[in-house]
This record gives sequence, structure tokens and C-alpha cells, in this order.
Amino acid sequence: MYHIPNDKRAEKSANAITAALMTCLKQKDLSQITVTDVWKSSNISRATFYRLFDNIVDVLVYKSDLVFEQLAVKLQSFPNPTLEDATILVIETGMDHSELIGAVLSAQRTDILYQSIMKQKACFLSIFAKGKTSELSDYIIRSIFLEMCMFLEIWVENGKTESPHSLYMKMKETIHLLSECF
Repeated sequence: MYHIPNDKRAEKSANAITAALMTCLKQKDLSQITVTDVWKSSNISRATFYRLFDNIVDVLVYKSDLVFEQLAVKLQSFPNPTLEDATILVIETGMDHSELIGAVLSAQRTDILYQSIMKQKACFLSIFAKGKTSELSDYIIRSIFLEMCMFLEIWVENGKTESPHSLYMKMKETIHLLSECF
């Protein structure tokens, strides 16, 4: 668990640690990165690291929470976003944070992303499950989440060449083809 107090100094240290982890992830898999690697790269003391985070995974959780908080704010700033606009914004966010997504996927820790999404559940439901029964809402959120992860993983494997709109169209076509199977 992370413990970031609401003050500028702690947030600055947490952001430096997060940036250092993202740098380390360019060189090693998550499982190979140590707290020492991160604190040395961040120029933040070991004591500060442990005051803010319990372990390396907590840094990813913190980063993921920040990303999805910012995404929720962006989504809520649209007066009446279409599903296409909202989905493209989610895709763009995933693309902008592909290092985080890649690290979480390669560590097989999609639960980190899912927990961050669930912290913003009300926002996502208001857009992606508007008018749907509460029985379906968790299925809708989980399905969208898993599909986004899968498509972003393929996007990374393919060299990050598709645009957000192109990826959206592939998702839409895939969902349409899958719906024909049922």
C-alpha cells in the first residue's frame, strides 16, 4: 500500500520514485527491480521510499491510480461524450502510459489496473453503462477493461503503429464479430 500525504514535498518524492521505476522498467522486468534500484535512480532516500511505499508494486499501484484519476477527470469534463469519444480517450490514455500498461501486463498484474478502474467505477459506469442494469455494470466494466488491456498489449507487440481511432475501429469490429457468435 502507498502512503502519500497530501503535501507537495511528499507528492514530489512519490513522483520522483514513480519516474525512477518507469526508467528502471526500460532496462529490467518488474520482478528484477529492487527498491535499491529505484531509490538510487530517484535520488530519494531509502527511508523516504519506505515512508511512501511498502514495496515496488505499490509504486505501480500509485501510478495506476493517478492515471485513472486523471482519466476520470478528463471524461467528466466532456459535457456528453459519445461512447466513441470516451473509448478513444481511454485508448489514448493507455497509449500515453504504455510503459505502465506493459509493466503490469508483463508482470501478470492486471489486478493493479482493474483496482484503479474500480476506484473510478462511478465515472466509468456513467459513460460506458449508462442506462444498463446494475447487474450488468460490473460485467460491462470488466469486459471493457479486459478488451482494452488485450488491444493495448497487441498494439505494443505490433510496434505501437496504430492510431487511437484505428485501434478503436478494430475493437468495434472485434466486438461486432464476437456478438455474432452469440
